[in-house]
Parts: sequence; structure tokens; C-alpha cells
Amino acid sequence: MTSNWLFLVSAIFIGVLFPEAGNAAKHAGGGANEFFSASQKQVFQVRVIDNSSGKKFAIGSGFSVSADGLIATNYHVVSDAVIEPGRFRLEYVASDGRTGPLRVLDVDVVHDLAVAVSNRSGDGYFSFRPVQMQKGNRIFSMGNPLDLGMTIIEGTYSGLIEESLYEKILFSGSLNPGMSGGPTIDTTGSVIGINVSTAGNEISFLVPAMYLRNLVSTVRQRKPGDSVHFLARIEQELYDNQDDYMNRLLAGEWKQDTLGDCLVPREMGGCFRCWGETPHDTDVLYSTSYVSCSNSDDIYLSPDFSTGDIDISYRWFDTRSLGRERFYRVLQRQYAETDIPNVEAKDELKEPQTITRFVSIAGARWKTTMCAWQYRKYPRLNDVVLKMALVNKSSRAMIVELKLLGVSKEKALAFCKKFMGALRCRA
Repeated sequence: MTSNWLFLVSAIFIGVLFPEAGNAAKHAGGGANEFFSASQKQVFQVRVIDNSSGKKFAIGSGFSVSADGLIATNYHVVSDAVIEPGRFRLEYVASDGRTGPLRVLDVDVVHDLAVAVSNRSGDGYFSFRPVQMQKGNRIFSMGNPLDLGMTIIEGTYSGLIEESLYEKILFSGSLNPGMSGGPTIDTTGSVIGINVSTAGNEISFLVPAMYLRNLVSTVRQRKPGDSVHFLARIEQELYDNQDDYMNRLLAGEWKQDTLGDCLVPREMGGCFRCWGETPHDTDVLYSTSYVSCSNSDDIYLSPDFSTGDIDISYRWFDTRSLGRERFYRVLQRQYAETDIPNVEAKDELKEPQTITRFVSIAGARWKTTMCAWQYRKYPRLNDVVLKMALVNKSSRAMIVELKLLGVSKEKALAFCKKFMGALRCRA
């Protein structure tokens, strides 16, 4: 995560880097049409072009952040061209229909941001809002939805998302595919966030502008001719990010709740949401209670490959009708059913390393299986799954599944050790 030191340095340098942060919308009135007219020259469609066919492969939006051609967008908009430059290239399309090439200078994959350089200059650019807003303030999102042309959407600033590993702004307005990477501005025309995703039903999310400001500052401070090795940069960002949040989770106090005969950890670091269910089916000879907890945060790497998630599921089984052997067979089937993380991105992962052991925890006997899939492009990171089954009861049992995506082996082992030590089941 971006350090407070870097934020302060960026704030100090912003006056040097952008001595006249020109914003064509800053004198506009209060209507969306006025903001659109004043700002449309600074907002672009960003196209990912397939080199073989010369046709569009993907689209998004971007916007000007400097007088000399820097354009900001989302990492997920340009990721194909970043990872596979031999297959894809980038171009922008301006509001007047003119096109030109784009070249990515740097990325912040954790916050889904990228800064590229174009051959445009002199058409004005956006400045960043340096202070927090109040909930309920009007804001305006711009972009090119569904390749239908540039548009502006009025909505409401609804504050930062709570219980999240990463800061995101809740935008009460409807973003659509193709608007990713576009700016969201306040009533002075300053950028307060970057369009990133939507949950539908007038619920959308923005990356706070301070992270983009930090990335632009990093680009500006680079020496002429220096370039970024993107795979190494992305791996380092991901590694540092997981190291930071795992340290915070490991250092925090974990609350416990009761499920069946067990106390289980469910609130870790204030960033998890938990859901429960107990189906009632009279045809089944055993009952099951489910609890699932997730941090609901992920980091985009490719359409089929994401990282940063932490998911925990608990299943408590109870039977009065099944004998020990039949109940054991039920548990065997349930234990064998594991959702492999990032299964659609199998080419991005090495073959798993798996260890199965029986362990005793606070007097209870557990079967444990740990699997780790190492990332091919980012070898210091792994997807790790820990599966556990309580095996010393004849008519009651629990199956636990913990998934850690994009973590180092060191942090995964430390987290699994603390997690296992927090389980308590009555004899």
C-alpha cells in the first residue's frame, strides 16, 4: 500500500510537477452539460488493438493529466498491451475523432491504475482534488460506455467503502463497460476518483484520486530514458501489498464465534463480511450449517486471473440417522470437493504442491491438506488453500476451507498457523 511518506512527498511535489494544473472545467457552472462541454476534449476512448487483425480487442476510457500528453486510465484497460506487447498495442480516440498511439509508462496494479503518454498536448488537462468530500455531494463521471460515444453521468459521492483492504469510493451512479479509466469530477471540475467497476443498480466504485496523483508523481520523477520492467514492477507491488496487509491481519486480534461445537475465527482485521445458512431438507439424513467469510477484495491481473482474495468457509455437520461409516463417507465426498482458485488461469500457475497431515489442535483431531500454486510470472506469490476436517466425532463434524490468493509462502504459513491455533472444538 502507498505509504504516508509517499503521500506527503507527492503533496509537496504536486506544485512543482503541475505548476498550473489547468482544468478546463473549473469555471463551469453546475450542470452536467456544462461540465461535459468544458471537459470532453480531455477525455478519450482507450483502445487495445490486436496487431494481427488491426481491429479493436478491448476498450476503455482515459483522461489527460498533464499539458505534455500524459493520459491516465485503469490497469485492467491496458493490461493486455502491458503483458503481451507483441500481440497488442494501444491507441486513443479523442472527442473530435482524431486517433494516436499510447505507450504505458507505469502502472499501479494494486489500485488498478496506469499512466500512458500520447502525442497530444495543449488541450488542457484535469487537476486532482486534494481534500476529502462530504457524503451526498454531487459528482460527475465521464467515459465511453459500450463504444457508444463519450457521455457524462451525474451521481452522488457516498464515501469510502468500509471493511475493505483497499480504499475505494462508493459512487451512487451507474458506470457501464467502456467507462473504466474515465474521470469522476466534483463541481469544480477536479478529479476526485477514477472509474473502476460497477455492481449494478446505481452502485459503482472509484479509485481515489490520491493514488493516481502518486503514480503521476512517480512517472515525473523518473530520469529521461528510464523504463519500467513491468513484470518485475507488478510482482514487487503485489508482494509488498500482501506483506503489508498480512502483517496487519496477523498482528490484529481475531474475534471468534460459535458454530456447532466449535469456536472459529470470523472477524480478522475488520475487513471481512460473513454470511450464514442452515438449509432445512427433511429428505437428508444429516443437517449442515454454513458460514462463509470473505474480504471481498481482489486485484485484477487478467480477465481470468485475479489475486488478493481471502475466503473462509465453515460447514458443520450433524446426524442422528447415519452410522459412523456412512457419515464418514459423506464427509469424504465433501472434503474432496474443492474449488481450485483461478482455475480458468491454469497457464498462469505451476502444478500444485500438496501436503496432507493429521494434527491435534486443542485436543481435537483434524485432517489437514494444504495446496500451493506458484505464479509463473510472479514466482514469489502463490495461491494457497488449506482444507481441514474434524475427524474424532462419530455423528458431528466440521470441514473448514481457507483460501489465500497471491501470498508469499512465508506469510501463508504464518496465517495458517495462527488460523489453526484459533480453532477450538469441544470433545
